[in-house]
Amino acid sequence: MKEITLSFTPEEYRELAKLVTLGSWFIMGADDYPAELMEEVTLKIYTNGYVQLPGSDAFAMGGGGIGDFREAEFVVSDKLYEECEVLEDAYKKREFLEFLSCQMADRDFYEQYGKMEAEEAVKNPEFIKFMLEKQIEYRQQFMFNGVDNLRVVEK
Repeated sequence: MKEITLSFTPEEYRELAKLVTLGSWFIMGADDYPAELMEEVTLKIYTNGYVQLPGSDAFAMGGGGIGDFREAEFVVSDKLYEECEVLEDAYKKREFLEFLSCQMADRDFYEQYGKMEAEEAVKNPEFIKFMLEKQIEYRQQFMFNGVDNLRVVEK
């Protein structure tokens, strides 16, 4: 198989390792994704980083990552792993609030207009305006208050 050669500065390679780490976490969440190739690529990035960047704070020899109990493989360091966790937490929060604002806007739409085919709804400017305004309203609420104002109310 033909191989491709790329060049990175140490800083760029460190960022690549973060991207690969975060990407592997994302992919591992997909139940039906064949993880073998992803694991092979990840190990290649980590091994090359450890070898090419000795003394870097980004890579370690086996068991170096939090929760990583492989002793004979190269991994990302605790420091890089923790940086990835911060990014993952920010991503999860943003995506959750985005999803929630869309779901709540959908709920409000159905309460006001009833259920209809999506095709019918997107052809009506009034419906589109309503949905966009509701989504913006909920995003702003979440931006300023998080989920503090959310309450479960029984009907």
